[in-house]
Amino acid sequence: LPRNLQGKWYSCIHFVPDLRDRADRWHMVFRKDLRSKFIFKIAEHARSLEAQCVECKKTLDDCASKVSLNKAEHYHSKLKQLQQRMHTIQDQVQKQHSHEEMLDMEKSDFPGLDSMVEQIVPLLDLWYLAQEWTNWKDEILYGEFCAIDPSTVKVKLSSCTDTMQRLEDIFASQPKPREVLHSLSSELTELRELVPVIVSLRNPGLRERHWQRIGEAIGQTIHTGQMKDISLSTMNERYPFVQHLQAIEEISETAAREMLIEDELRRMHEQWVKQPIIVRLLVGDGSQNLGDDQEAAEGYNESMDQDNVAFTADFRHAEVWELITEQMGKVKLMAQSPHAQAHSRELVKHDEKLKLIGELCDLLHESQYGYQCAREHLISEGMIKESMQRSKERRSEWKKFEFVEKQRQVIMQMLKQQP
Repeated sequence: LPRNLQGKWYSCIHFVPDLRDRADRWHMVFRKDLRSKFIFKIAEHARSLEAQCVECKKTLDDCASKVSLNKAEHYHSKLKQLQQRMHTIQDQVQKQHSHEEMLDMEKSDFPGLDSMVEQIVPLLDLWYLAQEWTNWKDEILYGEFCAIDPSTVKVKLSSCTDTMQRLEDIFASQPKPREVLHSLSSELTELRELVPVIVSLRNPGLRERHWQRIGEAIGQTIHTGQMKDISLSTMNERYPFVQHLQAIEEISETAAREMLIEDELRRMHEQWVKQPIIVRLLVGDGSQNLGDDQEAAEGYNESMDQDNVAFTADFRHAEVWELITEQMGKVKLMAQSPHAQAHSRELVKHDEKLKLIGELCDLLHESQYGYQCAREHLISEGMIKESMQRSKERRSEWKKFEFVEKQRQVIMQMLKQQP
């Protein structure tokens, strides 16, 4: 060791025996005077934990003997608090065992604690299911029928059924929990009978004509305006839908297939919105798109009366005919469907529109090239003077073209405003 540390090293060595003596004296004092006090307190705490376990056992048995579904929320809340208390007791038991080990004491035994922690889990699931079912049942049976989502009802019923099947195996030897499950099963069966009615009557494809047919099937008049505020329970009491379920399902299936045709017609109309006519300003050999350019659009409006500026439009001839051919095929296919009767007029009307669009697109496309050539030829200053000097017939032709020019400007203006 360095010399400056040797003195400190020897002084530390001399302190070691003194520390050992002090530790031995403290150990003796602890064994004689304090150990008995700690042992008494630890034993007293063990008895307190045992009493708490007995109290938890009584509460658990009391909750396991309940069968009323109307108090499901209260029972679930009580079991939740009991579970938290058991977890707290488990933590205290671990500390108790560590203290007993430090004092060489025999570990206290709490044999029922772990089993109670395991037993409370399925009971919590049972009363949570009962609580959720009670709230959800009121919402489905007594809420607005128009707010019911059939897919959500199916998923919820399936989830409840799976949970009940799992709990039946767990509570095979416990009569009271099985009685609760039996009550839940009975109520689920009642709602399960109404699911086909919910699915059929909550079909978004149902129209006024379908409700009239449903009314004829059940022998009653159905006012569709009242269906918005009516509940499933009231509706089931007022109309015999369950007894005529087969006829209602057939009408609903027809409505769903008719809605497919209706949706396809709407999509075909929307496709034409994506095919705007693009007006371009021709200056010399170049062109400028006026679709989204504000300055170009203002220049277009100011240049309508100028003789040295021409305009052209992209009628998308090839794209238009491709879309017409595609939609004509769809219309023909849908017209052959046995469910197309309700939309026969719309199908015929759309087919006629497609033919008119094709004819108009051909006329505009074919006339545009001729117009541009004639304009370029007649608008020349030398040609105009020469034509007007030759004969009155030429002057008449120019006046006719001037009229055509104005009409075309009107057409271009319309196409620009409504592409």
